[in-house]
Amino acid sequence: MGLEFPLPDILLAHYLRSEEDAVQDLLMGYTLGDDTRERIRAQAAEFLIVIRNAKPGIRVETLLNEYSLDNKEGITLMCLAEALLRIPDQATAERFVEDRLRQGNWAEHLGHSDARWVNASTWGLLLSGKLFTRHELPGNWLADGIKSLVRRLGEPLALSAIRQAMTVIGQQFVAGETMEEALQRGEKEIKRGYFHSYDMLGEAAMTLADVERYTEAYEHAIRCQGERLENRRDHGGISIKLSALHPRFELRQEVALDTLFERLMELLLLAQEKDIAVTIDAEESWRLEPTLMLFSRAMGHNRLRHWGKLGLAVQAYQKRAPALIQWLMDVSKTLHCQIPVRLVKGAYWDTEIKLAQQLGLEEYPVYTQKDHTDLSFLYCAQTLLASRHFLYPQFATHNAHTVASIRILAEQYKAQHYEFQRLHGMGESLYDHLLDGYEDVRCRIYAPVGPYRELLPYLVRRLLENGANTSFVRQIQLARSDGSWLIEEPSANIRAMERLRNPKIPLPRRVFQPQRKNALGCNLESLQALKSLSKAMQAQLPDATNDQTETDSNLTPVRSPADDDEIVGYYRPVSRKDCLQACDQSRQAFVSWRRVAVEERAALLEATAQLYEEHYPELMLLAMQEAGKTLDNALAEVREAVDFLRYYAHQARHLFDPKVLPSVTGEENRLQLEGKGPVLCISPWNFPLAIFTGQVAAALAAGNTVLAKPSLLTPLIAQRAVALFHQAGVPPEVLQLVLAATREVEETLLQENALRAVMFTGSTAVARKINRRLALRDGPIIPLIAETGGQNAMIVDSSALTEQVVRDMVQSAFDSAGQRCSALRVLFVQEEVKAKTIATLSGHLEHLSLGDPLDWATDIGPVISAGAQSELLLHIERFRQQGRVLYEAPLPPLRGHFVPPVIIELEHINELYGEVFGPILHVIGYPAGQEEAVLEQISSTGFGLTLGVHSRINGFCEDIAQRAPVGNVYINRNMIGATVGSQPFGGVDLSGTGPKAGGPHYLLRLANEKTISVNTAAVGGNAKLLTDD
Repeated sequence: MGLEFPLPDILLAHYLRSEEDAVQDLLMGYTLGDDTRERIRAQAAEFLIVIRNAKPGIRVETLLNEYSLDNKEGITLMCLAEALLRIPDQATAERFVEDRLRQGNWAEHLGHSDARWVNASTWGLLLSGKLFTRHELPGNWLADGIKSLVRRLGEPLALSAIRQAMTVIGQQFVAGETMEEALQRGEKEIKRGYFHSYDMLGEAAMTLADVERYTEAYEHAIRCQGERLENRRDHGGISIKLSALHPRFELRQEVALDTLFERLMELLLLAQEKDIAVTIDAEESWRLEPTLMLFSRAMGHNRLRHWGKLGLAVQAYQKRAPALIQWLMDVSKTLHCQIPVRLVKGAYWDTEIKLAQQLGLEEYPVYTQKDHTDLSFLYCAQTLLASRHFLYPQFATHNAHTVASIRILAEQYKAQHYEFQRLHGMGESLYDHLLDGYEDVRCRIYAPVGPYRELLPYLVRRLLENGANTSFVRQIQLARSDGSWLIEEPSANIRAMERLRNPKIPLPRRVFQPQRKNALGCNLESLQALKSLSKAMQAQLPDATNDQTETDSNLTPVRSPADDDEIVGYYRPVSRKDCLQACDQSRQAFVSWRRVAVEERAALLEATAQLYEEHYPELMLLAMQEAGKTLDNALAEVREAVDFLRYYAHQARHLFDPKVLPSVTGEENRLQLEGKGPVLCISPWNFPLAIFTGQVAAALAAGNTVLAKPSLLTPLIAQRAVALFHQAGVPPEVLQLVLAATREVEETLLQENALRAVMFTGSTAVARKINRRLALRDGPIIPLIAETGGQNAMIVDSSALTEQVVRDMVQSAFDSAGQRCSALRVLFVQEEVKAKTIATLSGHLEHLSLGDPLDWATDIGPVISAGAQSELLLHIERFRQQGRVLYEAPLPPLRGHFVPPVIIELEHINELYGEVFGPILHVIGYPAGQEEAVLEQISSTGFGLTLGVHSRINGFCEDIAQRAPVGNVYINRNMIGATVGSQPFGGVDLSGTGPKAGGPHYLLRLANEKTISVNTAAVGGNAKLLTDD
């Protein structure tokens, strides 16, 4: 989309800027004289005394003081407040409370707090905990008569009391469940001198119904403030989260962004009409670029470009913050209109760190050290105060030193028009003191409004911000002395550090070291990265396809599953004679390859990994064209292949180092591993690079020669992979590509006596066939490592958060068009939440895009072949005729092998005749307390690959995990994307033989053990026995 105010390159480039470079710039740009530093310290000390002497009252800080995130009780309290109010059935609610309360030692907190409401909550939790866990009440602190009464009243009343307590706790975080209630509650604060900005609880909409509900709430908030604050509009305001206005608020979803913009403009124009200030709220860093694109478009609108009340929240913990403020300043200068800027520190830190590590990014988008964020905040504050004619500064902080710094800096820059902001229920003592003692102070309360059941996202962020030990709010309560260290200048602390980054948080690519280097990622939420990737793919396109013509009759075309008429390339199939010759060459090559040192073999794998990374665009493009992978899936595919290479290289070095064993005197015993011989690797089409590479890398690492037989549906990417192995230095005769039909392999290679192992990933039926073939040979009994399919299930009880469940279900069931062996096939969901879960899932599926994988906005690509498509459509038709299709996405007019996402209702899992390998989810409801019957259904299939569990009841999750006969259990997350080395993958029973791919035992199955025993006393005695040592 064309922007009147385009995003500058420096802003885009600083997404993953080096933390050291960024902090150096901050240190150079934020310098204070000794006099200024002392004035700040003196004022901060004054504020510190005020805060510590304040009466506890009913404030969030009081709760966090007693129940922080560094103790079990604090975490339990957060979980109770988050989940209990939305669990619909009594049975699950009681199990949830029992599970949570037994985890805390509530008696330790009795009487600790100065606030009666906190102590009362503690007594209630202690009492309820004893009831639900059936323990005897302690000592003589409760009279026998009251004990008896409590026992008689029992769990229902105790549960009701806890729900009421959680409501009271929720009230400390929420200004009101309705806008009217919040405005009424805010009147007292207005008289105190405060202003407000209201935030509607609810974000990251999942469905159109969510969007309409959130939009209605925003609209109502604007109208309500316009009416109630008619003569004092500056006292109001609203914060809008763009993720609440469309389920697909993502950089690559251009259509969704256009739709979102239209809805946003309706709200902004209404706000402009009512003269209610709007701040576009900050969210995750990956959403910043689309946020700025939409903000830029809005600022260019005729009715808004000179309004002066459309602002933006800027997160100081992002390294892009200074560049973002400079861009806002440039926009303001162009428009001749002041732009409000709410400067915050940031509330998604833990999520940002985890995501960067998962994606293998070169750097983090946020600072890893709290002092760095504090310094960035002050640096940005200084810039805002210096730019006050263009930007209206709004400083959101509860930190006494930060407040003092801003006030002193404002004096130096002669800035009078700015404001502070605090969270509802936080920072009251500090800002009450400022309003009472200083005439020039203006403070706005950021006040969330909405039902307590929607509290989770907000609550988690507030607790992480203010309940963590690193926060000022928490530190001031922990300080045992005068707390002078709390008001130290962050730049002074930083200069005293050895390194300008957190030494406890490795860079994303080093997170798995020393085991392996994390595979290089690509930031697909960056305009610059996408532009660079697109250019590289275009350049690789001629090399990524075989420039052969159909005139060669020996060549077989490979057609795109997205379009039958599109030929991706050609391959030359091999004959039976070629297969036999390849096996003979492999046997001969093993003679010399077995003597290659493990270090050299490992180095060759690492060199191949490096070549894979250098050829990302080419390999990704092949995966998209040949296998129908979407952009995200193609990147994940190549990264997993790289991880396999590096992981098995490390494992080989570790496992193949000879082990010295215990011995009697005069004897030396050692155990060593060595290769078996030629290994046949048969890999599938659904992971044509990752599984192919994993098998080959493991066999080579263990010292074997390899005959690599990929699926003939995806031979081109296998050809390129083998070429890169050879380019890295693996001898061609050691690794040979066998592009043969299944029958040719069955009648040749599987009957060869020289074969020493078979690795197979595919269907259970084919695995059985291979096993029978191997059993009929006259040669040695050899291992078969088979990873087959699964009838994978997910169990969801009523305590689970529906939005999280749906996100994980969509990924698990429909990612890769459901063509993963680990994919979710059957959802068992508790009856009490079944309707809501299905409605939310169906609503979210409406916004997924089915189409050409080369379109980067596509979410679901084609299935692999016309045969697969036909089978899946017949399966859907079977249940459609029975009236049991709950949802079916419309199928656009596409030329390829496409199957729409479908939800089918079952009564029992045995209605499925086998694995349904496509974007189809089957749903079975179950009554509360019938989890045993659910496990019996799952076990009855005979499969045992993956299982998902979603529940807030830890004991329930652990019980299911221990009892389920499966290879991989995933709790409160999706069921796909097993990380190499962290989540070894493989099933049991009909789902595979083991050992697990990407695990510590895998190479052992591909190696022979040899024990060597030496009589070291054969030519004399043991001299060591004669020494004193």
